[in-house]
Amino acid sequence: MNQMKTIINKYTLIICGIVASLTACTEDYQPKPKGFFRIDLEDKNYLRYENTECPFVFEYPAYTTIQPSPKDPCWMNLYSKKYNATLHLTYRNVSKNMEQVIGESIRLTYEHASKADGIDEQFFSIDSSNVFALMFDISGDAASDLQFIATDSADHFLRGALYFNVSPNEDSLAPLHNYFKEDIVHLIETIKWKE
Repeated sequence: MNQMKTIINKYTLIICGIVASLTACTEDYQPKPKGFFRIDLEDKNYLRYENTECPFVFEYPAYTTIQPSPKDPCWMNLYSKKYNATLHLTYRNVSKNMEQVIGESIRLTYEHASKADGIDEQFFSIDSSNVFALMFDISGDAASDLQFIATDSADHFLRGALYFNVSPNEDSLAPLHNYFKEDIVHLIETIKWKE
């Protein structure tokens, strides 16, 4: 009989604990959202890129280093170790197939549409340096956040694609997205074609 009383007391305690835990929280419970690391952004400072083998010059952010491609001296990566990002730049001389090259670049950009929430296009026309550019601002969790094409509409074509070397997350990358966007706009606005 004593043993039976002990078992009943244990079950009574367990049931009381469950009831107490279910009724103790009267407000709706919501877990805190994930936090993101604070990103300290450097002041803007630019360097001039000029290579005798390449028919263009531009200004690029000082916080990046230029990594030339072994395939072509006018293909390069602007790499930022601090922000773990790379802006891939490719140049082509396109006197005969401009339309095809532009179409291919736009197609490559829109391949990100399946993961993107949207793609905004911004057109640049800089008559003084004969630069016409189109920048694609890709929102959502796509692999590439920003891409651009720049041309003189006759011979020169420069394409850029920004990649962060982390899993895509629009919320956590938003400060860096805006920071790099300003630098890409500056790069576009400072392109000058060489004769």
